[in-house]
Amino acid sequence: MTSIATRPSTSSRGEIILDPAFFTSSLFVDPFRDDIWSLVQAYHELFSNNALRENPFTLFKKIWCAQGWDYMHFKVLEARSREAFLRVCFRLFLERTVKTEALFTRVVALFGLYTFFNTQPSGSAPPLQRVHHIPIPLDHYASLLTLPTSLVSEQLIPLKPAISYILGNLVESKVFHIVPNSDLGAQNPRFLPREISVDPSDTAGELAKRGPGRPTRNDSAKRSMNALAAVEDWMQRTSVAGPPRASLTAYQQDKSNLLKEIETREGADGSRVVEQANLEVLERLRQAQATVPRQEESWRLIERVERAGKEKSGLLGLTEGAGSKNRLT
Repeated sequence: MTSIATRPSTSSRGEIILDPAFFTSSLFVDPFRDDIWSLVQAYHELFSNNALRENPFTLFKKIWCAQGWDYMHFKVLEARSREAFLRVCFRLFLERTVKTEALFTRVVALFGLYTFFNTQPSGSAPPLQRVHHIPIPLDHYASLLTLPTSLVSEQLIPLKPAISYILGNLVESKVFHIVPNSDLGAQNPRFLPREISVDPSDTAGELAKRGPGRPTRNDSAKRSMNALAAVEDWMQRTSVAGPPRASLTAYQQDKSNLLKEIETREGADGSRVVEQANLEVLERLRQAQATVPRQEESWRLIERVERAGKEKSGLLGLTEGAGSKNRLT
C-alpha cells in the first residue's frame, strides 16, 4: 500500500520531490524523535563526564556536529517541501521542552531548537527557504519561560546561564508565534504524525486485522481505557485483597543484589548507570503517555516515577520511597 506521504510530487521546475506530507508522516516524525532522544543521551553522557568543566553549550555543539546535525539543513532544498520540513523539525524539538519532560531533556531540546533555528542558511545561491517564526502554544510558552528557575539541582545549575541567554535571545528576537493552549489543538496538523505508513510486506490478513493506516481516535481511546481498567483491577486484587508479599520480598532481594553488582563492576560510576537507566525508562513512559488521552492517573504515575528516580536506587526503589505516594504496595 502506498500512502500519500510516500508519493512523489513535482516542483515548478519539473523536478521530482517528496510530497510535503512526508514530513508529517511517521516515516519522518518517528525517526526524527529517535534522533532527538539519541542527542539527549549522547549529551548527557558527555556532560556527566565533563572533567574539564567546559561551557555546556560548547559541549552541546560537539555532539551536534559529531552526530551530523550541522548538515541537516541541506537534506531538503525545494522551497515547498523545505518549509514543511522546518516547521515539523521545530515542533518536534519544542515538544521535548514541555514541563512534563525531564529537566535535562528540556534543556537539550531547547539547545537543539535554538541551534537549528539560528543555523538556517542565509547566504546560499539560490537562496533556501527560511522560517522566521516558530508557533508555540501559550501554555507551553509559559512553562518554557520558567525553565531557568527550575534548574536548581547541583547537576543542572551549570546549565542555567546558557538556558537563560538562549531564552532571552529567542524572546527578544520575537521568534515565537503564540497560538492558543495545546488542549485546543491550534497547531496544524493537530497531532504528529498525521499520516501513518503501512508496511508493504504486511499480509492481507494482517492488514485486515488492523485496518489501513492508523487506528481511529475512538479505537485508541477504547484500547487505552481497557488497558487502564485491567491495571486498576490488578492493583485492587494485589493491594487491597492482599499484597503479594512473597513477590515483593523476592523483588527487594533481587534489587539489592543488582545494586551491589553494579557497584562492584562500575565502582564510582554505578550511580551514573542507574541514572541513565532512569532517563531511558522515564522517556519510554512519556512516549507511551503521549499516545493515550490525558488521564490524571497517568500524570500521577509519571510524577511518582520522577520522585523515585531521585533516590539512590532510582526506579528500582518504586516500592520504597519517602512516603506512601511512592509505594506500589
